[in-house]
Amino acid sequence: MSDTTEADFQALLRIAGISFTEDRYPVMLDAYRSWLKLVEVLDEPLPLAVEPAAAPRLAEFRLEEPRA
Repeated sequence: MSDTTEADFQALLRIAGISFTEDRYPVMLDAYRSWLKLVEVLDEPLPLAVEPAAAPRLAEFRLEEPRA
């Protein structure tokens, strides 16, 4: 994580016009840092060898007729 994370967070708050009470600042900063970590993980695609299989096609399933 860069040393400018907190400065970036403050700049984004100013740009977006978001404000909250001072006691919420540490929690919101922590949430922002957690979001950055999540984005790093999601930004890297999985190799094809470990990519989850595609969902089965619905046409392959035969629906039963309703019972009388």
